[in-house]
Amino acid sequence: MGWTIRILAGFRWFWSGFTTSVYTTPGTYTVSCWSFCPEGTYRSPCVITVLPGPTLTVNSPTICAGQTATLNGSGISVTPTITTNYTLTGFVATCSANITTTVNVISAPSITVAPVSICNGQTATLTASGATTYTWNTGPNTTSIAVTPTTTTNYTVTGSVGTCTNIQTSTVTVNSLPTVTATSGTLCAGQTATLTAGGAATYTWNTGPTTATIALSPTITTNYTVTGNNGTCSNTQTTSITVSPLPTVTATSGTICAGQQLILTAGGATTYTWNTGQTTTTIAVSPSTTTNYTVTGSNGTCVNTRTTSVIVNPLPTVTATSGTICAGQQVVLTAGGATTYTWNTGPTTTTIALSPTITTNYTVTGNNGTCSNTQTTSVIVNPLPTVTATSGTICAGQTLTLTASGASTYTWNTGPTTATIALSPTITTNYTVTGNNGTCSNTQTTSITVSPLPTVTATSGTICAGGSATLTAGGASTYTWSTGPSTTSIAVSPTITTNYTVTGSNGTCINTRTTQVVLNPNPTITVNSPTLCSGQTTTLTAGGASTYTWNPGLLSGSSVTVSPGTTQVYTVTGASALSCQGTNTTSVSVTATPTLNVPSATICPGNTATLTASGATTYTWNPGGSTGTTFTATPPASQTYTVTGANGACTSTQTVAINIGTAISISVNSPSICPGETATLTASGATTYTWSTGSNSTSITITPTATTIYTISGTSSSCTGSSTTAVTVNSLPTITTATVSGICSGQTATLTASGASTYTWNPGGLSGSSVTVSPASTQNYTVVGSSVAGCTNTAVTSVSVTLTPTVVAQPMSICPGGTGTLTAFGASSYTWNPGNVTGNTFTANPSSTTNYTVTGSNGLCVSSATADITVGISLTVAINSPTICAGQSTVLSASVSATSYTWNTGANTSTVVVTPTTTTSYTVDVTSPGCNGTGTTTVFVNALPTITVNTAAICSRTNGNTNSKRRVKLYMDAFRS
Repeated sequence: MGWTIRILAGFRWFWSGFTTSVYTTPGTYTVSCWSFCPEGTYRSPCVITVLPGPTLTVNSPTICAGQTATLNGSGISVTPTITTNYTLTGFVATCSANITTTVNVISAPSITVAPVSICNGQTATLTASGATTYTWNTGPNTTSIAVTPTTTTNYTVTGSVGTCTNIQTSTVTVNSLPTVTATSGTLCAGQTATLTAGGAATYTWNTGPTTATIALSPTITTNYTVTGNNGTCSNTQTTSITVSPLPTVTATSGTICAGQQLILTAGGATTYTWNTGQTTTTIAVSPSTTTNYTVTGSNGTCVNTRTTSVIVNPLPTVTATSGTICAGQQVVLTAGGATTYTWNTGPTTTTIALSPTITTNYTVTGNNGTCSNTQTTSVIVNPLPTVTATSGTICAGQTLTLTASGASTYTWNTGPTTATIALSPTITTNYTVTGNNGTCSNTQTTSITVSPLPTVTATSGTICAGGSATLTAGGASTYTWSTGPSTTSIAVSPTITTNYTVTGSNGTCINTRTTQVVLNPNPTITVNSPTLCSGQTTTLTAGGASTYTWNPGLLSGSSVTVSPGTTQVYTVTGASALSCQGTNTTSVSVTATPTLNVPSATICPGNTATLTASGATTYTWNPGGSTGTTFTATPPASQTYTVTGANGACTSTQTVAINIGTAISISVNSPSICPGETATLTASGATTYTWSTGSNSTSITITPTATTIYTISGTSSSCTGSSTTAVTVNSLPTITTATVSGICSGQTATLTASGASTYTWNPGGLSGSSVTVSPASTQNYTVVGSSVAGCTNTAVTSVSVTLTPTVVAQPMSICPGGTGTLTAFGASSYTWNPGNVTGNTFTANPSSTTNYTVTGSNGLCVSSATADITVGISLTVAINSPTICAGQSTVLSASVSATSYTWNTGANTSTVVVTPTTTTSYTVDVTSPGCNGTGTTTVFVNALPTITVNTAAICSRTNGNTNSKRRVKLYMDAFRS
């Protein structure tokens, strides 16, 4: 029987229990087929036909979103919105196959173009994004285009990414500008004009205000600009205020004495009106007191006023003191009532010192700067008395009487007020007596000569019993002792304390001196005699004196400690408080002390040790109280024993130990390290060692990555022991830092760290979990944190520093009524105060010098500066207009405080001294910051009077002329001004 089995190429055919074959090549194959039936097993040829399967191909297109793709393997079209896989199944007869392809979909670019709103005349920039290339409907192929439409306009851009494109439209809205108007004005200097703007919603003037109307007071014709805004766009208009200047009215001033006349002259205008009623350029005034005068000047359009003054100075009332003095004295005369003075004696000071010998009159002329007056005074001179006084010579201790004469009353420098005084000076002395005759006093000096007593000296003495002393006298020429001798020195040997007297003479006076010889007893010395063992110390004690010296040894003190090796004799010398001495001797008996030698022993547990002593005659052991040279013991633990050795009266003791070596005690350190560090373990307590690491040295070095326990075994002699230790590996701290916000240069920032025990920050070497820093620029800071165990870790944080702007404001000066503009530099934006005005310029018209503050910002940081608008003074210059006599000088003074002065005389000071010969006009030009002015004055010069005196003849008194006593009259004709 046969089977025909159809197997697709590549499929396996199995026949149970037999060989498996695979047929992949198309064709017909014959095989043996087996059939197992109940009746038996049958084999029959089988024909296997392998048919060829379909071979499929398909394209894999790429399209843009919204396009259609044709799959050429199937002839179908697809329009996927995203990249999509498609499967194609092909059949050949009963065979089929699959193939998968992908249609890639590329999204169209998303083009964005922001709309723009501009004002008419401005340029807008349109910028596209979202594609690779762009094409604008206006032609350019750039990302951005600049357009300046006059009306609202739409613009289209086509963007491409590869072969895919998209289109976007943007609108440029064009807003119209407002039509701004502004009024103008005309005024006189010092007046105020109001300017009004229109045509917009809001306004900003170049002077700062943001109102529709502003009031202004310019000092000169000035243009003003207003910017109007309609909410979207702004426009500008310029207008002006025409300023007609005020006339600069001047008026001379002057200083006169009471009763004089002064001419006041006005200038700077066309017509004038004085407050006195006159309408002339000049007026003559004669005020009795200082008076102000006002003149109003007009130039035909504007008027101005000027006030001047005439200062009336009174004549000075000159005073002068007088005086009464005694001959030879000095008197001070003082003048008053004026400013300067001239005395008839020549001085020009307020006071003068005089010493006239007779009564004299003096005259002083006083001047107060303009006027002068005279006063006469006198000095009366009284005569002095002629005083005499007696003198004398005495010895010291005597008394002498001095007598004064030649006056009415007397005063001695020692105090008495009598003509005679009794005195006992100790040395030659001068005395002064002042005699008074009722008006004046005089002085006389006299003296008392004192011959000194001899200063006798005599030496004294202190001796011990049996000694002698030499007494010596001094201070005189000759001497006599109470013991009889007349020599300078004597020798004495008293048995008790005795006084001696010596009398000395210098040839004129004598004196005595008593001296003493003191007798001191010698001390009786006592001392002990001790006995001791060698090596011991004993104390020797002496008595009966104040100080002691011991030998041998040169020891000192009433008690001394000695330690002689053998029997020794000591001598002690004692001295009393009065330096007298006594001596005694003593003996110290010494017996030898035994020197013990007992070695210690070391045994292991259960062993017996024998201790042997040497160095003495007999021995006693404790504990136990046994005697003998040797001692045997088996202690359960280490034990200390004491042996006492004696060689008669002297003993010594020695301590000895029996050490038990049971369970050797091995000591080993237990270090703590940080990860990556190395630790050294060192053992002690044994002779040899074995570590759990295998090492046999006393120390080992290890680097564990985690906490680890190590074991060591040790031996010593026949005893052993072991110990364990741990090396602790501490973890590193995890350091965290707080985020720091940016600061401005010059400010400080606080850096904060956590996660450790102690912290060190760098740069700076600062310590602490929180530190304050002030970097000049953006700076990274590294903090090293250390744990309690000493392990460290680091973290980095940054402080961003923005430069603080350096704001500079330029000051300026203006004249009163003027406007000044301050300009600031160094920042991005500015705010001025007072006023809270923004912008880098600030315009103001202060009435007085004012300080303004500008705060500049660069976005994050701010700083300030100040600037002044200095308001100068109105330079209306007045000058005094004096009247002088020919040949005199006068001072012209400009009334205004200014920076500089220039006179037509060439002088450059506020005052100038002139000496005109005729009436003359003077001019001064003055300047102050931003201002200037001119003043004119006249100095009137009066001619000097011409004085004539007639001559006359008189007759001689000789030859009997009877008309010699006639009075001759001289007639003087004087011109009175």
